[in-house]
Amino acid sequence: VDTHRHMWQGFLRNVLPDGSLDDYRNVVQRTFGANMVPDDVYAADLLSGLGCIDAGVTSVLDWSHIHNSPEHSDAAIKGLRDSGVRAAFAYGTPQTASGNWKDAPKHKFPGDLARLRKQYFSSDDQLVTLYLAALGGSPEATFSQFKAAREVGARITIHVGVGEFGRSALLEKVNALGGLKDDTTYIHCCTLNDTEWKLIKDTGGTVSIAGYVETLMGHGNPPVQKAIDMGIRPSLSVDVETSVPNDFFTQDRKS
Repeated sequence: VDTHRHMWQGFLRNVLPDGSLDDYRNVVQRTFGANMVPDDVYAADLLSGLGCIDAGVTSVLDWSHIHNSPEHSDAAIKGLRDSGVRAAFAYGTPQTASGNWKDAPKHKFPGDLARLRKQYFSSDDQLVTLYLAALGGSPEATFSQFKAAREVGARITIHVGVGEFGRSALLEKVNALGGLKDDTTYIHCCTLNDTEWKLIKDTGGTVSIAGYVETLMGHGNPPVQKAIDMGIRPSLSVDVETSVPNDFFTQDRKS
């Protein structure tokens, strides 16, 4: 089970084997991602899904932030379905050359979530099910995204605790608004404070760790022991095939 993989990058394997987080944003997201058309997204998700199965990963969460238009969203879902892998499709933001998702004229995150639920996800007991890939941002924006997911019955996944960007005590502030619940998976968590770890535990949240990427890109030390000490059983994830192998023996060793 892989709890966090950006599957639209499936046909960009190994394009950035030694890149930093800034390199990843500039090369993969703002260059490749901003220029991908729906057919590219379909091919990438299909390839990544088949790659999962080939490597023994039969269940994966697709942290999908390539929704430059509704057609991109449709293509990603079709690619997952055609691959035959059991997947959670986590609907997220677009990619743009500026790095600001609001510059994508055909997409208003998370405004397409209700359409996708109605069109593709009539049941939570299907081969592909619906999540929200929350962007985060301010506490108020994060809470609003969580609310949108819960209104359509979608679980939530969000990146937190990544390097210096993860030292804002975001989870404390979202919790003060009543936003933390047991339907959320927190990814990376490398630089969370002790209060935030306790909030994840107390609200029933789950944790996904991508040890290879976290050490490669400078997110921080993979917090496997911290999660265990808190009584949380962490899951593992590949994260980006642009930089790391897609097999789980490698993830085990790196974590």
